[in-house]
Amino acid sequence: MNRRLECDVAVIGGGIAGVAAAMGAAASGARTLLLEREPYMGGMAAAAGVAAFCGLYADSGRRIVRGVSDAVLDELQGLGESTEPEMSQFGHLIVRFDCEALKLALDRALAASGAGVLFHASAVSAERRGRAIESIGCTDGDGAFRLEAKAFVDATGDAELANLAGCRTLFGDGGKVQAATLVMRLGGVDKNAGFTADDVGKALKQASDAGFGPFSKLSSAVWPCVKGDTVSLMLANCELKSLSSEDMTAAEKESRELVNSYFRALRAYMPGLERSYLVQSGPRLGIRESRRIVCRKLLRTDDVLEARLPEDTVALGGWQLEKHDDVKRCSSQRTVAGSAFYGIPEPCLHAEDAENLWCCGRDIYAEREALASARVMGTGFATGHAAGAAAALASSGRPGITELRSALALQGALLC
Repeated sequence: MNRRLECDVAVIGGGIAGVAAAMGAAASGARTLLLEREPYMGGMAAAAGVAAFCGLYADSGRRIVRGVSDAVLDELQGLGESTEPEMSQFGHLIVRFDCEALKLALDRALAASGAGVLFHASAVSAERRGRAIESIGCTDGDGAFRLEAKAFVDATGDAELANLAGCRTLFGDGGKVQAATLVMRLGGVDKNAGFTADDVGKALKQASDAGFGPFSKLSSAVWPCVKGDTVSLMLANCELKSLSSEDMTAAEKESRELVNSYFRALRAYMPGLERSYLVQSGPRLGIRESRRIVCRKLLRTDDVLEARLPEDTVALGGWQLEKHDDVKRCSSQRTVAGSAFYGIPEPCLHAEDAENLWCCGRDIYAEREALASARVMGTGFATGHAAGAAAALASSGRPGITELRSALALQGALLC
């Protein structure tokens, strides 16, 4: 392993939270490098077709996440995309986007921030010295290389870096995690048909009675895409047993079979989809919950529901507690008190077992129901921004919460 790279802050994982972490670290003065195994940024947005930012707004209509998210939205607008919030079919404000436009917008936002980026690069090992991570072993198409940094951010969504470094992690609740879903996108759709979740349910019930299947659940909202005659549906649910290649292979294959069954059933029984065709499945399974990192403080469900704002808040969340615990049913939802928002403390992002490791997105330390709110991409912008800034300040010897909150405020983040 002769190749060696150095930086102040290394961010592993280029989903929305990881992009925000890299931008937050760079804005805080750190030499920053972001590693992503795919050839694009965006995580679940780009790789799984989840084409909406949830959590940028509280249910009251108030914008609760700003800062680096503004730079990304500005880049989308520069590409001619609308970033105006709209009401979802479930009554919550979201910002929808075109996934292809998002890939380019994230490239441009990262370039403008000064953060370095490596696509096609994966972390495969970690070296520690005492309670600190010293370096990580990585691989790309040219072979192995080592990345040394003063601080690290795990933005993998699956706590991969923490796991490699031997930090404590939790996989759901006794192994039970929220359902994973393979998003399906259909083209050739009559967009004047006025689709509703009830319409989907009726069509699938007729199809099931006629012998179509297999199905996981019999209801889903229909999401018209922002361009063209296409819609997205989140029907193909499966249980995620582990992150092993064996279990992930089985889940991906099972989900593709489900997508095929749903497509054929809906084309046969749902008005407006008679001439539809399958544009895309995935292209990878959308994971809502897997491993999360044991950090110095636990975000509790009551903290979310009661809209608490502790003094060490570094990010705001406001999305409802949206749990997908039953593969055969749609999500259950609980709303933050007063349609308000809650604070996520810095210690929820700071690993207990490694002094120089922070996390963001769905990696953070939260009770499972609290994570059902904090996991969404809008909140990921906020936790990523905070984790990146925290890692940057710690790498320069300024680790205090007062300094961190001041830096985030100067960078446009909302903390109250």
